[in-house]
Amino acid sequence: MLAIALVFGALAVLAPVRAASTDGGRELFERGTTGGQSLSARTGADRSWVLRGATVACANCHGLAGTGGGEGYLRAPDLRWPQWSSPDPRQHAAARERLRRALRQGIGGDGRTLGAAMPRFDLDDASLDALAGHLQRLATERTPGSRPRLAVMQLDDGQQGPTESELGPALRACLRQRLGDRAEVEFVMVASPAEAQAQWRQWQQRSEVMAVLAPPWRGWRPPAPAEGTVALAALFPLVADPETGRVQSVQWLFGGVEARAVALVQAWLQQPQAQSATLPVWVGEGALAPAAPEMLERMAQGVRRDTGRTLAWQVLDSPRLRTGEVGLWLDAQRPPGDGWWLLPHGATASPGPAARWWVAAPFAGHPPRSLAQRWADATCRTAQAAIADQPVLSRERWLPAVANTARLRDGAGWEWHVPAHDEYGYGASTAWTIVEIAGGTEPTPVAPQVNIGRPIEAAR
Repeated sequence: MLAIALVFGALAVLAPVRAASTDGGRELFERGTTGGQSLSARTGADRSWVLRGATVACANCHGLAGTGGGEGYLRAPDLRWPQWSSPDPRQHAAARERLRRALRQGIGGDGRTLGAAMPRFDLDDASLDALAGHLQRLATERTPGSRPRLAVMQLDDGQQGPTESELGPALRACLRQRLGDRAEVEFVMVASPAEAQAQWRQWQQRSEVMAVLAPPWRGWRPPAPAEGTVALAALFPLVADPETGRVQSVQWLFGGVEARAVALVQAWLQQPQAQSATLPVWVGEGALAPAAPEMLERMAQGVRRDTGRTLAWQVLDSPRLRTGEVGLWLDAQRPPGDGWWLLPHGATASPGPAARWWVAAPFAGHPPRSLAQRWADATCRTAQAAIADQPVLSRERWLPAVANTARLRDGAGWEWHVPAHDEYGYGASTAWTIVEIAGGTEPTPVAPQVNIGRPIEAAR
C-alpha cells in the first residue's frame, strides 16, 4: 500500500497513527493523512529514506477505488476481495483479522508472507477499524466499471531517454491532479516492442480499459483488434510516420513526418531567398519512397490552402544540392550531407561543417516547456475534457468523446483539438517551432511558431 515507485525489495516501517474516524479511514487510504497527522515511511538499504503523507497513501498502488494497480512490474491486489473487506457483516471480524495480519505482520490472506514492497504498518486499533470500514464501503458502493480505466504504457528504466524519464513523473502527477477519483489509471512498464504488443493485446481483452496513453516506440502501432471487437483507442505523443499502416483508433497529439514537412516548407517560404516555389526533394529508397508522390501532392495542396502559394517539387536523382539551393530531405535511413536541408525526420547524427539543417519541433509555448511536459499536460487535459460531464464507460464512446471536446489550451500559448479523423497525420496541434542546427553551433529557433493545417475549431 506504499507507492511502489520507492525501491524494489525495500521494507517500509510506518510511524503509529492514532485513532481515526470513519472519514479518517478514507483520508488515510487516499491521502496518507488522518486527523492532521501524516504517515511516514522509512526505506532504503539502511532505512535512511523517509517519505511522508500523500507519497505513502494506500491509493497510490491500490487505486482510489481499491480495485488494484501498481507501478512497474509490481501489481497491487484488489482490496475489495472478501478476504480483505467482505461486505457480509458475518465476515467482518475475520476480514478485519486478515487485514490486521497483512498490515502489521505482512502475512497475506493465503497465509504466505507478502513481498518486501508491501510495508509493515504500525497502526492502532481505531485507525485499523477506520481503514477496514473504508475498504468495506469500497466493496459495497463501488463496482468495476463505475469509473473509466486508462492504461499508461511506459519504457522501463533501461530504455528511457531524457524525454521518457521526465514524462513518467509528469504524467503521473497531472493525471492525479486533473482526473482525481473520476478515473482509474494503470501504469505498466515494457522493455521491448514485443512486450508492448503483448501488453496491448492483454488490454484489448479487458473491456474496462477505455484507452491507452503513451505507447513508447516511435513508429510502433497497436495491433488490429480481432474481428467483431471494438478497437482499444490510443492517444499518442509523437510518432514517426502515420502515413503507413494507419490505425483509426489512434489519435495523434503531435503529427508525424508530413506535418513537420509542411511546417518546414511554410517557414522556408517566408524567407527572402524563397523567390521560387520549386523545392528540390530527396526521397531515397526507404519505406516512405512508395508513398512519397501522394504525400508530396497532399503537402502542396496543404501549403496552397494555408499560404496561397503554389508549390512544385523537383525530385532529385542524387542527394546533392546546387550552391544556394534549399532541399527537403525525406530519406529516414541516413542523414543529409552538405547544404541547407529541411529535415522532417530529425536526425541522430550531427551536421558537418558545411551542413545546415532545419528541423520542426512541437511548439514550446511561452515560456518554453519541454516535450514531455507539454505531452503530459495535453494528455491529462484531453482525458479530463472527455470525461468531464459523465464517465466514459465504453470504448465506443471514447473516440467521439475525445473528438467532441472543445479547443484546449495549456496556459503557455499552445492550443490543440483532437480531430475525429486525422487523414494526414497532422495531429491535434497545428503549431510547430522551426530550429536550425548547423555544424559547430548551438541549435537556434528561426521560426518560433508556424501554424499549419485546417484552422483549429472554435471552442464550443
